[in-house]
Amino acid sequence: MTVTGDADALDTAALAAAITAAQAKHDAAVEGDADGQYAVGSKAAFQAAIDAAVTVLNDPASSQADIDQAVTDLAAAEATFDAAEVNVDTAALAAAITAAQAKHDAAVEGDADGQYAVGSKAAFQAAIDAAVTVLNDPASSQADIDQAVTDLAAAEATFDAAEVNVDTAALAAAITAAQAKHDAAVEGPNTGEYAAGSKATFQAAIDAAVTVLNDPLSSQADVDQAVTDLAAAEATFDAAQN
Repeated sequence: MTVTGDADALDTAALAAAITAAQAKHDAAVEGDADGQYAVGSKAAFQAAIDAAVTVLNDPASSQADIDQAVTDLAAAEATFDAAEVNVDTAALAAAITAAQAKHDAAVEGDADGQYAVGSKAAFQAAIDAAVTVLNDPASSQADIDQAVTDLAAAEATFDAAEVNVDTAALAAAITAAQAKHDAAVEGPNTGEYAAGSKATFQAAIDAAVTVLNDPLSSQADVDQAVTDLAAAEATFDAAQN
């Protein structure tokens, strides 16, 4: 290597400072797949670049060009090391947790339409809490975060399946048919007519069924019982026909 001028006159301050900063960054870094850690093997590569710079700094045969090139090379190695830093993306998990918690908090357990099976909220909350734990764990990797999103989505699907959907179609149809029969009926002594007072009794039964149909707290059992009760009332009304 050719030395130009007096080696003592070389400006090595920039290289020495770069080496000191690079070594401190290297020593503080931890390899792993958690947020803020570095890809496995990246420290060794960075240390090799630092060592090469130190060699140039300590070589009495180094020229100013060698020194300057070592600064450039070390900066490039540091940029490569910086690019190896793990940046775990938690945005999707955070959003999923927020939405899931809102759904959980708004839900009501019970057997009425739109409510949820008893115990389902506790199970859903446990899944949300597990996701929060992963989100807040500084050791969580991107794979951990992604799995937590998947697990929470599965728990939410299970919770959705626990929502009560009361089937009122049969009751609504029975009410419509019963009301039509009631309205067309005539009380009187003639054949085909109905005993006096039978329409009022039948209407009361229809109204009771309507009350169950329109009650948002009616369970499937309530609706099914209303169908049975209305059928019985209709049979009684039919028996009152002359």
